[in-house]
Amino acid sequence: MIRAALVLMMLSGPVMAQTEALPDGYPPVMGNMSATLDGRRMAWQTYDFSVGAFDASAWVGDDDDNVTLRIMAFAPGKPDQNADRLRIVVEFGLSPTPDDTPRPALIEVLAEDDIDGRKLTSGKTPGVVVLDTFSRDGYVYGRTSGSFEALICFKRGPKSKVTSQCKPIKGRFDTAIQFDNM
Repeated sequence: MIRAALVLMMLSGPVMAQTEALPDGYPPVMGNMSATLDGRRMAWQTYDFSVGAFDASAWVGDDDDNVTLRIMAFAPGKPDQNADRLRIVVEFGLSPTPDDTPRPALIEVLAEDDIDGRKLTSGKTPGVVVLDTFSRDGYVYGRTSGSFEALICFKRGPKSKVTSQCKPIKGRFDTAIQFDNM
């Protein structure tokens, strides 16, 4: 009898799980980035995808006494589009301080969804990031702004080598950041 009731419940349709709707305007924009890539003006935005967990596209972490700023910026108004993202990773040692010191950075423009797929990358010769501002507002969030510059070269995928097909990129960023492990 119990078995028959269970089978009837399973056949009557899926059990509706209670889900919470995302708020209007999700994900919120954290900041903006702009650049000139080989003479062409480009723009990106950073977003805070956090819903109950840290998941901002611009964040700072502390690994082994090394503070690292990571930015993954998306085409304006297109947080679901993974192609054409701008990725910047820069390490600051013990403390990021705004000054005129150029810091070596990985700067990439991703051509597809896969972070290891086709892209323009400074991986062979690091680009540079200069911080104008870097602040913390409370426990979780802060803000940073600055400039970046690199010669980024085409790479076909994870097993291919960086080619000599390179383009200059030079730009600015101004974004909220999320602090993790700090």
